[in-house]
Parts: sequence; structure tokens; C-alpha cells
Amino acid sequence: MSAQRPAPRWPRGVGLAVGAMMVGGAGVNTVLVTARPQLYPELGRWLTELSPWHSAALEGLWDRTFGEHPRLWGTLIGIGYEGVVGALSLSRDPRRRLAGLSGAALFKGGLLAMGLWAWALPWLAVLAPAIAVTARSVGHHDLPVRPRLVR
Repeated sequence: MSAQRPAPRWPRGVGLAVGAMMVGGAGVNTVLVTARPQLYPELGRWLTELSPWHSAALEGLWDRTFGEHPRLWGTLIGIGYEGVVGALSLSRDPRRRLAGLSGAALFKGGLLAMGLWAWALPWLAVLAPAIAVTARSVGHHDLPVRPRLVR
């Protein structure tokens, strides 16, 4: 009988880093939503300037969401989504961590679509292998490990 190797520990470290970043982002958005919601439209203009293609569609989408309703969208995405994804990424349970890391990758994909490549690509380069390793390890954690009795 062959012994199974334990899953690598580094995806847990990635989960801690991603979780801390996402929970921190939710904290920043909590302050913005409550104290300075008028900064969201300005943030949209700044993001458009950073984008290499200055997409009118993305700018229009931002204006219709965060620009017109900053408290609603800041709460839903900035606080709710980022907070939940961050909390899941921090979990010791590999299934929850997998959900959190996948949610963070989806969030970074959105930033990538907005043209924030310098921020999103490095995160995705770290998230992709961490998601793959975590997904493979989920099957190993389904049941508690029980020692076998040798006769």
C-alpha cells in the first residue's frame, strides 16, 4: 500500500495573503461607503485613465453603477463580495478556501477587463496554481485520516 503525500502548505499561505487583501479592501470600502461615497465616481475616472484602451463601455458601466449609486454598489461589491471572498480565502477548510480563491480570481478577472493589468496579472499568476493545488487537495480532505491497524 502506498502512502499519500499531504497537500502542499503554500496554497494556505496564498489564501492568507488573498484573504487579508480582500478583507482589507472591504474595510476600505466600508469607510468610503459611509464617509466618502462621492469618491467612487472619481475612482471610475481614475481607473479609466489607467486603462490602456479607455473603453467607453466600461466607463459607462462604472458611471451607471458605482457612479450613480455608490452606496449600493460599494456595499454589494466593495464590502459584501470582497468581505465574503476574503473570509472564505482565510478558511482552513480547503473547500471554503477554494471558493474564496476562485472568487478572488473572478474579482481580479474583472480588474483585468477594466485594463488594470499591472495589478491583476501578478495576482492571477499566483492564484491560478494555488486554485489548482487546492482543488486537487479537496478530495484528500473529504474524510478524516484514520490510522490503519496492522495485524
